[in-house]
Amino acid sequence: MLLSRRITVLSASETGNSREVAERLRDALEPLCDTVRLVDALDYQASSLPGEDLLLMVTSTQGEGEPPMEAEELYDDVMGEAAPRMDGVEFAVLGLGDSAYGVNFNRMARRFDARYAELGAHRLMPHRECDLDYEATAERWIGDVVAALGAKPGESSPVSEDVVSPDASEDAYTLVGRTLLSAPGCAKQVYRIRLAAAHAIEYEPGDMMAVRYRNDDETVRRVLDAAAAARDGAARDAARNADPALFDKLAEALRDRDITNTSPSLIARYASISGNETVRAAVGDPLFLERYARANPPEALFHDFPGTAAMSDVLDIFTGSSRRLYSISNAQPTPVAGDNRGGDQGATVAGIWPDAGAEGAHLVDLTVTRVTHELDRRTVVGACTGYLTGLPIGSQISADIVSNPRFHFPTDRMADVIMIALGSAIAPYRAFLQQRAYDHASGRAWLMVGNRHPRQDALYREELRRCRDTGLLTRLDVAWSRNEQDPQHVQDLITAAASDLWRWIESGASVFICGHGGTAVASIMAAVSAVVEDQGHMSSDEAHRYMADLERSGRLRH
Repeated sequence: MLLSRRITVLSASETGNSREVAERLRDALEPLCDTVRLVDALDYQASSLPGEDLLLMVTSTQGEGEPPMEAEELYDDVMGEAAPRMDGVEFAVLGLGDSAYGVNFNRMARRFDARYAELGAHRLMPHRECDLDYEATAERWIGDVVAALGAKPGESSPVSEDVVSPDASEDAYTLVGRTLLSAPGCAKQVYRIRLAAAHAIEYEPGDMMAVRYRNDDETVRRVLDAAAAARDGAARDAARNADPALFDKLAEALRDRDITNTSPSLIARYASISGNETVRAAVGDPLFLERYARANPPEALFHDFPGTAAMSDVLDIFTGSSRRLYSISNAQPTPVAGDNRGGDQGATVAGIWPDAGAEGAHLVDLTVTRVTHELDRRTVVGACTGYLTGLPIGSQISADIVSNPRFHFPTDRMADVIMIALGSAIAPYRAFLQQRAYDHASGRAWLMVGNRHPRQDALYREELRRCRDTGLLTRLDVAWSRNEQDPQHVQDLITAAASDLWRWIESGASVFICGHGGTAVASIMAAVSAVVEDQGHMSSDEAHRYMADLERSGRLRH
């Protein structure tokens, strides 16, 4: 007997994975319910929400915790003050994400889930979050939805066992080069890391690489000792001393788990397993989750919220793989006739990047800041940056090429581009400039970059000078925030160049903004919006709509 439910399966997808999971959910529900429809977020209006019976949403999260492109308008409408009430609507949300994005992992799933509840809807079940290897979690969620609807065993059509592959292809790379880009002895060390594949690889400027690292002995011991202390008040090395065999087994497993990145999902898993009522009550507060995740290392959970979890439970708490994402900093060679000259600019790849190498189709460059922070009066090095900057040359590294279409650059060789970056976030622009040289691009390119000190932090200084001198870069503006004579931030460059910036944008230039963390990007966005408001003689609301139109058209990306 069919269930008399009207079900809308809402898909918010960027690369297609969320869409495929949504299709499998629809296929599982159609034999059970008389009305099941699948709708893409691009085609869905927030005004339809009050009329829903059961809304099942599958959404990905992009970049710094942003909605997929097709769901941007829906997200704005749902989060806005004019969002309609959803009283009487039942819902459930599944998120597909990548724990390498840290605190923003599956942020969209959490945001939509919380907002639907705020608008008066009722949860069919708590939201669920999938990592990059999402297939098993998605299958379980589909099964739980079917069970929650009251279907008897065997009533649902079997879910296909043909799983969807993640949008990444893991491979083995050799560490073939490591060049210090910042000054020797500089407090903030930045390196160019060069990896070589055994075969030709494919990617576009703007794509990323997910590096799989191994945690060191000290990091693993610190986490296991914290877990032991949370249950038994144990001291240093108590975990190893209590059960050496279990310690060794857990330690080996944790070497390949993400045990250094605190995310809201990690806090929620800890809350459900630890038995600590304080943290269990707090996980319903999104503000608490984000603040705690940003301020504390994972092992702090065991100290701050001690519970009754067994030592073996750490593998259920730390489920994410040890991966970090980096923007790729080089382009792949494009075979051309002659001397590979870059159009009227006269730029040659070999002249600007002498070490690009004949094996460029096999190479990947990364721009990596060696992250350090203080913990218990000790200097701790970031897990992945320490791994990449400490491995011997010739070591093997597992990594994935991750497509990032949200930050792909224009394919039109005549397109004008404005690139704005902070520090090592210059990485994708280096790849883009190389691609422009390979492609003989004739469009204008303007780079604004901010860093700390001209004598210590001038990343790729000579390369950028050659790009400017050959005309590959039409304009290069640099701000130094710790320059004793004239301290500036990149926002100051934007303000100072307001009239030129406005003319470029009005003539069709695309604007790309790249920085570490949402706060920095938001500050740069605000500076650009102020230019639009002032130079375009607009109100604040008009400038906001202008920026939104640029984003929707793909001419503003961040």
